[in-house]
Amino acid sequence: MKARTGLIVALVFLSSSVLAAPAPWWEWRHLSSGETVCAQTRPGEGWVKYSGPYKDLKCTTRGQVK
Repeated sequence: MKARTGLIVALVFLSSSVLAAPAPWWEWRHLSSGETVCAQTRPGEGWVKYSGPYKDLKCTTRGQVK
């Protein structure tokens, strides 16, 4: 019974990871310097989202946030 329960739990975790989507990319702009970078998360203090979301790390292909 324990083996069956363990197998079910493992299958649930594996199946949920199949549905996971990659995080979108955003173009970020620094407030003081005006510099822009493409990243999935905020690069640090003073950065704000400028445009996006994008599907690629060069911020060239527009994407959808799901």
